[in-house]
Amino acid sequence: MVKAELGKPLVLGDLDPGSSDSAAILWLHGFGDSPGGWAAGLQPFRTSVDAKWKWIHLCAPTFVQPCFGNRKFRAWGQFLTQERLRPGSTDYMDNDKEGAYASSVEAVLAELGELERSLPPNRLVIGGFSQGAAIALECALRYPKALAGCIVLAGWARPPVHELLAAAKGKQEISTPFLLCHGESDDMVDVSCAEAAKDMLLESGANVQFHKYPGIQHESCPELLTAVMEFMCNSLHLQIPENVKWENGSDSDSENALVYVSRSRLEPLQNAQGDLGNESIVELLDPAGLAETEILVPAVLQPEQLLSMPPAEAIKVIAEAVGGSTGPEITVKEWRDMHCLCSEASEEAEEEELSNDDDDSDAEPQEDGQSGQAAESEACSEPPEKRSRREGADGADD
Repeated sequence: MVKAELGKPLVLGDLDPGSSDSAAILWLHGFGDSPGGWAAGLQPFRTSVDAKWKWIHLCAPTFVQPCFGNRKFRAWGQFLTQERLRPGSTDYMDNDKEGAYASSVEAVLAELGELERSLPPNRLVIGGFSQGAAIALECALRYPKALAGCIVLAGWARPPVHELLAAAKGKQEISTPFLLCHGESDDMVDVSCAEAAKDMLLESGANVQFHKYPGIQHESCPELLTAVMEFMCNSLHLQIPENVKWENGSDSDSENALVYVSRSRLEPLQNAQGDLGNESIVELLDPAGLAETEILVPAVLQPEQLLSMPPAEAIKVIAEAVGGSTGPEITVKEWRDMHCLCSEASEEAEEEELSNDDDDSDAEPQEDGQSGQAAESEACSEPPEKRSRREGADGADD
């Protein structure tokens, strides 16, 4: 039986024990992702909330993945195949022989229990994407008290959830409300998974909101993020923020990237009379040396193109982008938390891949007659949920 050892979470915001508006959101990322991805995607909403909310973006354990030559990935369970997940498929019906999913569920339930030390359960929301959504759904049903809400994005109901919901039929025991969102063109977790989960929840008497998004694959979109925002605010009895702008992430497929610059650094450069060097632009685009309380403002730019411009012209372009942005401001501390955690996750993944290279090269022939060379080729392919999130209308792959 494997044991889930969670990685370092990304925690943003804090609670005010004396405020009735205080709440906590426990978020679970998808397969192969890290906490920083969804923290960045939900940031416009998080920074617009006029309440003391604590956001805990959990970091998944590392598990061997049978469908990738037993290489290790950040995940909440194990994938047995690379086929699209749909009702009746191998991974949909997986009984979790190694106990990876069960171990993750226990670890997340412990996190919920710890949060309940500071807040009543009706001020706790749990949510996730894809494999993280499958765990969030199971945890919401297993938790002994009703939560404020559960958000399931591009997820599915695992076999234990089928059993829990079958046992709940006619007993009116499910008080936690659910939001299910899924892209109709999802090529990794078929939309029929969400439809099946919705039907099972409704049959068991649960309160369910269900949204499908035409043309959306295994990703998010502004409409989906808005539905998440509205569900959270309604569940936690908070007024829904207006005019929230969902920006593209810095990993956008386009050349443009969402960056943050210091207004206190930008203004002196705009007023500079002497010649400016490219080092001024580099320093402006890298807030690493600023105090944690410094405020950064967003701008959608092409960083590489800026460095090819004359510095004075680049400063003008940056100033115009900052002035035209409607995105949220953040502190340097928030910026560091997100970027440092993403860097740590990338380094961990690289170390894990290197440590498994020898194992992959010595792979045993598979039961179906697959050669070791073929197994190695499969192991080097991309994880089935690599495209775990997209923050903007154009999308941004992980």
